Amino acid sequence: MKKMKINGHGHLLPEPEEIPKFMRDKKLFFIDDDKKFMRQGDWSRPITDSSFFFDEKLIWMDQYNIDHAVMLNLSQLYCNGWSEKDTNDAIRWQNDFSKSVQQRRPDKFTCGFVIQPLYLEDSLKEIDRCVNELNMNL
Repeated sequence: MKKMKINGHGHLLPEPEEIPKFMRDKKLFFIDDDKKFMRQGDWSRPITDSSFFFDEKLIWMDQYNIDHAVMLNLSQLYCNGWSEKDTNDAIRWQNDFSKSVQQRRPDKFTCGFVIQPLYLEDSLKEIDRCVNELNMNL
């Protein structure tokens, strides 16, 4: 039996058009249309490789003989200092995005979900939703 080569810590970025309008409008998080920078408020970070996006990640995994990858949330979306509504909307979107990645290629990706424990009741509801509705276990 062939041993699987697993990348135990990876990240995927959404395509710019996948990011909800409210997040771009409020400058909470967005990616430039040319996919060169991710932004949050006045902060920006270069996107240093195209393999941060879904299709390119699969090519990169093939190139390096990686059989499976564990995808984690983006630290830019921990929502620290955000309002409860913005936090809940962003967390829900992020978990839905992660689920969509896992659904598109369950043979290649296991995705984690994220919560913001500052809003404890909302976090407990989101954990329940992610485990019981989205079937995410990480």
